[in-house]
Amino acid sequence: MMDSPSLLPAFARAFNAQDRKTESGQQIRVQLYRANSGEISGEIKARLAHSAAIDRSKPNPTLVTPAADHWVNDVNKGVGTEVLDIAGSDTIATTYIGIITSREMAQCLGWPDKEVGFSDIVSLAVDPRGWENYPCARPEWGRDALLAFTYPSRSSTARSVLFGLYSIAASKPANNLTVEDVLRPDVAQYVKRFQSAIDCYVPDTLDLNLKILSTPQCAHFYFIAEDNLVKLYQGKIAVPANDRSIASHLERDLVMIYPKEGSIIHNHTAILVEADFLKPSQEEGARAWSAFLREDTQQRALMQEGFRPTTGTPCIDPLGSPFTQCSSRAQSVIYPDRVDPEVVAAILKAWD
Repeated sequence: MMDSPSLLPAFARAFNAQDRKTESGQQIRVQLYRANSGEISGEIKARLAHSAAIDRSKPNPTLVTPAADHWVNDVNKGVGTEVLDIAGSDTIATTYIGIITSREMAQCLGWPDKEVGFSDIVSLAVDPRGWENYPCARPEWGRDALLAFTYPSRSSTARSVLFGLYSIAASKPANNLTVEDVLRPDVAQYVKRFQSAIDCYVPDTLDLNLKILSTPQCAHFYFIAEDNLVKLYQGKIAVPANDRSIASHLERDLVMIYPKEGSIIHNHTAILVEADFLKPSQEEGARAWSAFLREDTQQRALMQEGFRPTTGTPCIDPLGSPFTQCSSRAQSVIYPDRVDPEVVAAILKAWD
């Protein structure tokens, strides 16, 4: 299994310790391999194409759990068949992507009494006067409002935000976007305006976490998921220090703004790889594993990591974090997962 959620290795040990077996009596063992969603996508494509570059030290994946479901369309389109069946899959946990900034900056923009969105942040960032337009701004913030972003070519969060921006600009759901929408001058200008405002551009969320924890800060506004902010507060992000890594707690007072245009949702879905190397016993074991992750005990543990439950289990606040995903509900939701692969290609080309 290839996964993105960070808590799954502990669950795998618990699952294996319970000596689970299939109905035919075969032992079920869950073996996890960590990868970001882009790596999972590339790995599946390479294995189905029988590429010579495959890492033979890893077995063929039975189940994959990308952070965002939109990678599924990319894989299926790339291999020419529905090797990943999202419709028949279970969601493990969900999380919303929002705008992260300091409490002082958020309040200076009028939050939480005033709704704030992507458009407000971009307008602030591209305005030559920037923070000078706000009497409440502090001198140490400087004039320019700084934005951070990750590479859409490898970051699930960046892709989702980018698809969301096109959805907002075109005034239609993301799954209804067309190549013509991407090429529309007004839509293209909206996204280019956002792109021109980026000051801190890093490969993926791991790199962005290090920037958030570092001093001085590289940006004032970040686009990350709820569970990511919880982990930063809990000290679960390791920072390189000489020849080792040290867990570092977030010591800044950061808040999450749920954008007025809509919050972008990520589904951490457990998806079977429907390929000729999948055995019936592996499929049976994979479904047992997915069901195990949706049990109350595992759902509560995922909530402690900052995720929202996908079952009827009540949401509980994560320990060690002043921010909790349980206290807020997005006014509206943007679903970035059903964007047509041809539209994705056009979006990524326009971005590059």
